[in-house]
Amino acid sequence: MATGSAVLLLEGEGGDRPQHRGSGYTISPTLILTAAFVVQRDAGRLFARLPGGGQVRPCTVVWKSSSGELPVAILRIDDPDLRPTDPQALVEFARFIGQGERDCTVIGFPESHWGDYEPETRRITGTIDPGEFPDSRRLLFRPSRPLERPNGIGGAAACAEGRVVGVITSYSLATHALTVVPVAQIMEDASFRDTLKRELGLVPEPVDLPPSETDVIDALIDVSRADPTNIQQVAASQFRLSSLYYENVLAQARRSFNAAVVAAVAGSAFFLAAVTFAMTTSQLAAPLVSLLGGGVVEVVAGLNFWLYSRTSHQLNSFHLRLERMQRFLVANSVSVGLSGDRREEALSELVRIIATVETAEPPSP
Repeated sequence: MATGSAVLLLEGEGGDRPQHRGSGYTISPTLILTAAFVVQRDAGRLFARLPGGGQVRPCTVVWKSSSGELPVAILRIDDPDLRPTDPQALVEFARFIGQGERDCTVIGFPESHWGDYEPETRRITGTIDPGEFPDSRRLLFRPSRPLERPNGIGGAAACAEGRVVGVITSYSLATHALTVVPVAQIMEDASFRDTLKRELGLVPEPVDLPPSETDVIDALIDVSRADPTNIQQVAASQFRLSSLYYENVLAQARRSFNAAVVAAVAGSAFFLAAVTFAMTTSQLAAPLVSLLGGGVVEVVAGLNFWLYSRTSHQLNSFHLRLERMQRFLVANSVSVGLSGDRREEALSELVRIIATVETAEPPSP
């Protein structure tokens, strides 16, 4: 997995003191990902100060979203010595799966760390909680310490586990949080994907980042600390633990399905190649090799589809348990609202049902 670098974007006409414009992040040797507002003005030509020697190279905007909902842009470094490279040299994109805080890093050039001639890259540590605003398509990066002068951090990359998860587009002085446009949203834009295909020859798919094991441990700690007499608190802690299980299984199901589809397409290509060789040549060796290769790949595809069906079966089990827990909580709330002997009888009956209910499993696929 390749690692990108932060670049300082400048504006000017090649003079000794160009104006600082903002931050960017190299996603390949020739392309820079940044925020759209960094390149929206036309006061002068854009330059990028590259890492490792501070060389300044002119840049060209090759893509900028026309939608205000996606304030992101891509620049190409205009250097004949740089060429699009193999996939191993591309950075990886990633998207968060599930909820809970994740450790992240923002790499850029806030004004508080700009020198007169040699601007310094700053790595800002903090957290992102993908579930903090479930109805929003933005993420909030909360730095460990507030930034003094964050003007130049716009366009910087937010990274988690060495992968790019989004682009910084704004900063709130009230909350000291940075707004992040997630990679998952950027990848939904067809023109963005077409630009990557045209410039790089491929479109890298984002990697899923499920909750870490520490999130599961925190959920278990919540269960152990829950007040046994507070049914709602116990249920909430159980819901969190079950939700982490559900999110992990969902991520596994998605990976199995994607692998199965890729293998199925590859196997079909082998079979078509075998038919083509058989019809256009009189040799049997080439069609036979292609046919055997296609058969092996299709077996792998079948195995991945089977794994997908098993994970889907696990998701069905989760939904059954979730529905049962919801019914018990509603019954408990109704019972608590009763009075006198009827309340005690209802609670006793509810406890008996919960303790003796059998765990039903959905039919096997």
